[in-house]
Amino acid sequence: MTEASDIRPDPVIQNIQETDSVSKEKPGEDEGQAYPPDDAGLRRMVRYLMETKALPAQLPQHLVTGSKSLQDLPRQLIPKETSCVECAGQLTEPLLITAAAKLVTYTGVVDGFSTYCKACPDCGLMYRYQEWTDGIHNFNDHILITLHLCIVLRASLQTHHSVSRAIEVLEQTENKTFPKKATILHAYMHFEAMTSHDYLYSCYKCGYHPPVVVMDLHRKGVFNMPVSEMEAPPADFDGTVDMKQFWDSVNSEIICSGLLTCGRKNPFVVVPSYNNWASWIGPKTRRDDTVFNTEHEKFHAPRQATEMADLQMTEKRLQDALINLKVDMVRKLCKQCGLDSKGSKMDLILRLRDEMKNRSSYDKIFEKVWGASGGWAVVMCPCAVVYSIKFNLRAESPRDYADILLSWKHFPNIAIYDFARGLATHTNLREPEKLPFSPHEGRLAEATTDNLQLAGEGKLKVNLPWLKTKKTDTDANCHPITGSSDHYTLYDIFHERNTKDARDALRRIGLVPELAGWVNSQCAEQLFSDMRKNNYFLNTLTPSQHIFMMRNILHHYNTKCSSKTKVSIQKVVGKDVQLQLDHNGQIVMGTAAPIPTDGEETIQSIQSAKTIQTDEQTDRRIWDVDYLPAEQNLLAYVLDRAKDPSEDLLQLSPAQSLKRSDFWSLAFDELEAMIANQCFQLITAFAASQGKDVFAVNSYVVVTWLPPYNNDPRPALPDDAATKDFILLPSLESGHWIICILKPKSKEILFFDSMNPGAFGHGSYIQIFRKLANHISPGHWNMSVLTDFEGAPLQLGGIDCGVFMLMPFDFAASDMPTIRKWWCYQLFQAFPLTSQAQQLLAQEQDLLIPEDMEVTVAESDMMEITPTPGISDSAVMKNIQQACKWVQENQHHFAGKIELPKVLRMKEEDALLAITMRDLFINTMFYDGERNEEQIRAPFLFTFQRVEDMELFSQEIRDKRDIRVSCVHNPYL
Repeated sequence: MTEASDIRPDPVIQNIQETDSVSKEKPGEDEGQAYPPDDAGLRRMVRYLMETKALPAQLPQHLVTGSKSLQDLPRQLIPKETSCVECAGQLTEPLLITAAAKLVTYTGVVDGFSTYCKACPDCGLMYRYQEWTDGIHNFNDHILITLHLCIVLRASLQTHHSVSRAIEVLEQTENKTFPKKATILHAYMHFEAMTSHDYLYSCYKCGYHPPVVVMDLHRKGVFNMPVSEMEAPPADFDGTVDMKQFWDSVNSEIICSGLLTCGRKNPFVVVPSYNNWASWIGPKTRRDDTVFNTEHEKFHAPRQATEMADLQMTEKRLQDALINLKVDMVRKLCKQCGLDSKGSKMDLILRLRDEMKNRSSYDKIFEKVWGASGGWAVVMCPCAVVYSIKFNLRAESPRDYADILLSWKHFPNIAIYDFARGLATHTNLREPEKLPFSPHEGRLAEATTDNLQLAGEGKLKVNLPWLKTKKTDTDANCHPITGSSDHYTLYDIFHERNTKDARDALRRIGLVPELAGWVNSQCAEQLFSDMRKNNYFLNTLTPSQHIFMMRNILHHYNTKCSSKTKVSIQKVVGKDVQLQLDHNGQIVMGTAAPIPTDGEETIQSIQSAKTIQTDEQTDRRIWDVDYLPAEQNLLAYVLDRAKDPSEDLLQLSPAQSLKRSDFWSLAFDELEAMIANQCFQLITAFAASQGKDVFAVNSYVVVTWLPPYNNDPRPALPDDAATKDFILLPSLESGHWIICILKPKSKEILFFDSMNPGAFGHGSYIQIFRKLANHISPGHWNMSVLTDFEGAPLQLGGIDCGVFMLMPFDFAASDMPTIRKWWCYQLFQAFPLTSQAQQLLAQEQDLLIPEDMEVTVAESDMMEITPTPGISDSAVMKNIQQACKWVQENQHHFAGKIELPKVLRMKEEDALLAITMRDLFINTMFYDGERNEEQIRAPFLFTFQRVEDMELFSQEIRDKRDIRVSCVHNPYL
């Protein structure tokens, strides 16, 4: 980046300043609006920032490489909004917040930036500059930070260097003074809070629902909090918390920190409590947003005798930790617990051990030994990807892991834990009707004398083949990946011999050949070995900051693990093979049909297949077409890269046509707007055939709604926009296609971005589309993004965003070449070839389309069937031949004459053409050929002289046998 002197003032801003349109008084003074606003106003601002100003998880490369010059950055940072997104009122002129804002970059601090705010005089909502597309992140209007530096700090944290140490390195390297390190840390956290991470917490190999999990506690990862002062939860608290609401409140606290003046209390601050504290479980892994947190039961609920016996192991861990303390610390603990502090270290530990039988004393000792909170518990797959994290308020117990697993959508088949027996006992006591860990109370075999002896001698083997290959005959309520409903809890290899219960010999990993030597039961310990390097700075944060940073760091850790997995698999299968996630979240090659949700059904109706589908097509996806030879020849001619790209191929209107280069963009390259508009015409017509009223805005028009054009979008809408089922808004942002879909009748806004499924491209688009929706139908509209729809395919890179825009669902990334070809095929069915293209195609293929079909009538009996060779594989011909066979076998039931379809007696060339014309007609309503529907269907009709014969035929063939053929009544046969 260049120095501050290189920044050129914006002439537009200069003009504003010269005309005194920008007030330099205290923000909002004249309008009666205060900035920052009161607590209610802050809540509205935070909600608006989260919904419309979020940064994409994958930032454009040019914004994060540090290559952007300072002279390209605006010096006057003014909100781009001109009207209120809530009430559509006109905003005030820009109001100066400060003219001394500082931009923190990788190479130093640049002065001379001015930040502004705007206000809505009608509803009072305040707006500030928050435009990430400029490469700047606004923290608190006074401190700005480049996106490049944010990415540098993210990488620093992933290598266990705190933000303060990273800034210290920069200060020494550049010999410059940066703002306070704590301020930059909060600015970085604000950046992460404003980024639309999906926090998927899932592994490409194990999928959304891992059948084998490893669980453990990071005891040193704690935050300071007065556990003893925490109040008991309300009497009606049922041990469940809305996880999404809780983490939204944590995010809101971080975002609001950038709106507060010095000394002002954050209205979003999250205070640890038993009834408002939640774990994090990936959105695809959890059952729903309601998760268990029953930590209050650790000191409230009396334990059953079986559970008390099992929980002695937890106290033993604490005793082991006491032994490692210095004697002075042990004496202090004894004094604080009211015990005699005289004697040897072992005497003191024995006294403390007896005292720990009291739970309150146990927690007090735990707090002194391991920290204020109870560390954080993780559930991982053997690939070392974290699926769930729970930040304990009190000392660890099996209850913490039961809370997590019982909140999952699918309970894992194998749970590996260093206190397996306690986990099984506690979980089964909590769910006595279901007994989650069964059979054999989670042991691998029944605890008989023979089994225990064989297990002790290492001779017992328990095969679980479904861990490698899913069961053919799946169990009821089975795991979706294994097909088994068995659930076992086993010890990790370093703790399996620490138990005194002989029956625990049946909980060893080595008993299962499918696990022995494969599963890494120490992956959690290896993770903690790395993460404890972060404790020196994470443990100094407030509780909400600590859990926010820890969840974020683990998210980036997971993302890195998944990327390595994908790269390693890609090396094996080859770079030309496309990889995708199936409906279970596992990475696979080829196609895997995604499972649509209820929310996707309406979207799929837009892209629904053809106007009329034959029954043999209904069980196939729309784009999976068997092309006839003539169609294959046509596609090959059109998509031939060696031919003239400027050749006109399709005649859209007398003055407009599609060229070969347009089809190349649809079939191979980045989609061009010209041909994209024609595809949206097809979608509109397809939807109309399904009874859906859809309007698509011209893709050339939508982009003009953005700066610098700022065109009014309202004239682009039809007068009856409010009555439409869907309004499609194809949008181009920095060469990337995205689409917004408005549903006026249900007041929903769907934002689909294939590269950033948790958010939506340009922030200005969101504002424009929300304003447009409010214009169509005033009031609240619900918003959804691509990740809200289960099974939606994701773009893994490349240039396929245009096709993702056309078809958000019902395909996988590996289907892309087939889908692109299908769209070309659809256009050729919808619009006629130019006369020049017809001549050139005919000359090249030596195949002229005849003006009429020649039908040769057999001189023999009408009932004689002579199928034309070479066409019997056609679906329509198979149905006709089955029906003909039945007619021949049942001629004695008919009273009148029957004429079989003429296609059976045609020449092969004419029959192929007849089938092609038929498919062309039934697959699209845009057919514009010379023949009408009657002429096209005529060769495929069974003709009956008597009505009763036709009814008998229809009942037997169409209704009972489900053979789809057509018939007609002709009394003059």
